[in-house]
Amino acid sequence: MRLKANRQALRVTLIYLSVAVCWILVSDELVRWLVGNPDLRAEIFTFKGWAFVLVTGGWLYLAVRAWMRGWEQEARKKLLESEVCFRQLFELASDAVFLLDCETHRFVDANQSAHRLYGYSREEFLKMTMEGIADGPEQSHAIVGSGSQFVPLRWHRKKSGERFPVEVNSKVFSCQGRFLKLATIRDTTSRQEVLDMLEETTGQLLETQHVAGLGCDVSDLEGLRRN
Repeated sequence: MRLKANRQALRVTLIYLSVAVCWILVSDELVRWLVGNPDLRAEIFTFKGWAFVLVTGGWLYLAVRAWMRGWEQEARKKLLESEVCFRQLFELASDAVFLLDCETHRFVDANQSAHRLYGYSREEFLKMTMEGIADGPEQSHAIVGSGSQFVPLRWHRKKSGERFPVEVNSKVFSCQGRFLKLATIRDTTSRQEVLDMLEETTGQLLETQHVAGLGCDVSDLEGLRRN
């Protein structure tokens, strides 16, 4: 877009210079040929100069205005295309994605995955804060108020009241004079169930090992008594 703007500016400049040179050369020769009185000729040259300034100034104004309108329309089109692309990526994300205001902690936007995961509609989300879906509001309050970060485990609640584990990845950025946070939230229920199962299994193995060790000690004591 910058290269196109530079080309457009160069084209306007060359047109202006071409018109100016042609006007000066042709009009001066025409005045000299038509007017013999030097005083009248000088007045005509002065009038011609001011007329050239006024006419070309108006032409430049119209040309720049037309160019600016074209540039604005193209910029608006590019912005709209970017917004559509961002919206598609935002909605197609498999994880829940929220856009939050860092000052008020209110939701600015939420994708379809967030609606499915938590059970709230977009209108309901826009009336809520991040603390409203957290099982530990104090921890979520600290997360929203801080910078970009990754939190491997937090507990959230759905609209139904169900408590479940999540992984939070958030980034802070500035937009139109305010700080926003883009938070990606992944449901880690399956991962947590596996971890809980491993922890339970490890506990059982340790308990079995402990009991087996005690059994060996009792056998050793019985053998010593017989001897």
